Amino acid sequence: MKSAWTGESVTLHTDRFDAVAVCAQPRPVQRPHPPLWIGGNSRSAMRRVVTYRAGWMALVNPRGRRVSRRSAALETVADFKRLLAILHAEAETAARTDQISVMVSANYDPGEPVHRLKRTLEQFGDAGAGWVTVNVPSDSVDDACRSFEILADELGECVVSP
Repeated sequence: MKSAWTGESVTLHTDRFDAVAVCAQPRPVQRPHPPLWIGGNSRSAMRRVVTYRAGWMALVNPRGRRVSRRSAALETVADFKRLLAILHAEAETAARTDQISVMVSANYDPGEPVHRLKRTLEQFGDAGAGWVTVNVPSDSVDDACRSFEILADELGECVVSP
């Protein structure tokens, strides 16, 4: 990505994929490049976060899907704390001492009171997440927009800080 963001054509062949004449236009405004976020709950994903000096995006992963997704379960704040401890251990092993930006996902169920979601967001913030994405179930763009409007009205400004 860093090479593609220069605006020059990039070709890369690996044992997993081929990228031929790839570039990003227009070039990003941020210099030298936008922040990198690596998603995944596996130890190897966390190693990539540490190695590439990226942020970590913890991904919601129900216990029943962890085998098919080959990634650690993440359903609760306790799961998040456990995975964050692994990330910190990987950073310590690699002697990475700078702060790693951390994002986590939360699911919003329109049938439940919004205060539950707000409490979950606060708990993730207390546990170390600086950023949160909220997933909303929807059958259409209009449906998703309605859910986000409800969240905006109900939550107001909900600041999550580690």
